[in-house]
Amino acid sequence: MSGWQTVVSMVLAATIVALPAVAHASSGDHAPASVPSVRRWQAGIGSFQWRSTSRIVLAPTSVTALRATAELMAEDLRLTVGRAPAIVTGATRKGDVFLGLTLAESQLGREGYRMTIGGILAIRGQSDAGVFYGTRTLLQYLKQGSTIPAGSVTDWPDYPVRGLMVDVGRKYFSIPWLENEIRDLAYQKMNTLHLHLSDNLGFRIESRSHPELNRNTTPIYTTAQIRRLVGFATRYHVDIIPELDFPAHADAVLAAHPELRLADIEGKNLPDKIDLSLPATYTLIGDLLQEYLPLFPGPYWHVGADEFLHPGEFARYPQMEAYAKAHWGEKATGIDTYLNYVNWVDRIVRAHGKTLRAWGDPDEYVPYTGGAVGLNRDIILELWNDDSDPAAVIKQGHTVLNATYQPLYFNVGDGAHHRAREIYERWAPNQGFTVAHQYAVAPRDPHLQGAKFHIWADRPNAETEAEVARDIWDPLRALAQSSWSGTRPYSDYAEFVAVGERLGHAPGWTTVPIPRREADATR
Repeated sequence: MSGWQTVVSMVLAATIVALPAVAHASSGDHAPASVPSVRRWQAGIGSFQWRSTSRIVLAPTSVTALRATAELMAEDLRLTVGRAPAIVTGATRKGDVFLGLTLAESQLGREGYRMTIGGILAIRGQSDAGVFYGTRTLLQYLKQGSTIPAGSVTDWPDYPVRGLMVDVGRKYFSIPWLENEIRDLAYQKMNTLHLHLSDNLGFRIESRSHPELNRNTTPIYTTAQIRRLVGFATRYHVDIIPELDFPAHADAVLAAHPELRLADIEGKNLPDKIDLSLPATYTLIGDLLQEYLPLFPGPYWHVGADEFLHPGEFARYPQMEAYAKAHWGEKATGIDTYLNYVNWVDRIVRAHGKTLRAWGDPDEYVPYTGGAVGLNRDIILELWNDDSDPAAVIKQGHTVLNATYQPLYFNVGDGAHHRAREIYERWAPNQGFTVAHQYAVAPRDPHLQGAKFHIWADRPNAETEAEVARDIWDPLRALAQSSWSGTRPYSDYAEFVAVGERLGHAPGWTTVPIPRREADATR
């Protein structure tokens, strides 16, 4: 799945219905510019003026829940307008920003918010997350000037998962770089950072239970670094999804454990695939799961599980079928051994209170049902392959996420600007699950979580991390727009890009000095 597909010309079968354009000027008739644009704007009379005496005022009943958001907002305001306001509780006065929780706005959901703008600017939401996203909108407004036209914003996302995947297994991305992207993700109201921690070229995270896995990968993320990164992401309401990609893409792990390599009927070993018929395989992977699951407190774990074997290839590995028949009887096949492995990981993950995610490989690799074993329905499938029909997968009982390789994949060194235009102009999270975009589901289908943009590193040295940040700038903003409200609010793509450039990076984003070609770790 992580191997890069040849770019093909695309014929699109669906379009996004655009709502009336939202002007980017800060006039009272239109909402000030933001990315993503707000869902609803109702103009008022007058304006809000940020002053040297402006404060952040917390509702007395929301102090505990909103303190962290208020503190981060004050820090970001210092970087945006040059002064960190005081955080107080009590009566408001002209120029103050009020933050509070409300129980009367259930339509907003967990991440929505209402902003009322007048002499005082008030942000209210059903949860801390909603209020936090309101502060991101305010930061973008103040980036454009200290005066904001009076009005009312009502805003909420179309989809609950909006994010970025980074292939850190094959290319090392520094902690400051990841922190920058977390800031920017939150600034665009995106909430997910998926870390692809292992692949053929590296096992990027420190293992204390199996230190031998780190011997051929440098640098690695230490346990302490991961804890700090998770804490940093939590401040920005970004969930980190960790992924160890087994049983394929395992060259780096199998270099340390060649005895676990899958061998075919002629005795030829596959360097990147783990033999799922061996008890030692489950011991190793079980040790890693028990080590890492507590390190990542978020709601998800990603099993990988892509590109193992095509259905017709299982016959070349009779040990897989023998394992299946020994466990489930004569009707079982090698496919059941594979499906059981994914279900086995699922049981461990669920025991830790998390939900399992996996790359969806329908038909091209293995089906979701074998002769005796079916894939657990609670597993969320991220559909990337051009054979993926999301409606069919949903019908089988799974929740899905749009991870379509075209236009949501960027491979280091290949550029991404054409993907940004496509995402903005002709794509939506509920469509484009294939090259020809012939598959789609209804907008906001409850079984569709949303979408992610992906950075793959088949050629890890083709660009520096600074160049990668530059290349994903426009696609991430286009994805934020499409997955938050699904509208095209500006006159054309060029204006959308101009708005993004004017709003710039999130407060605190810093340029990290990097050599022209960093020494990426490969085995």
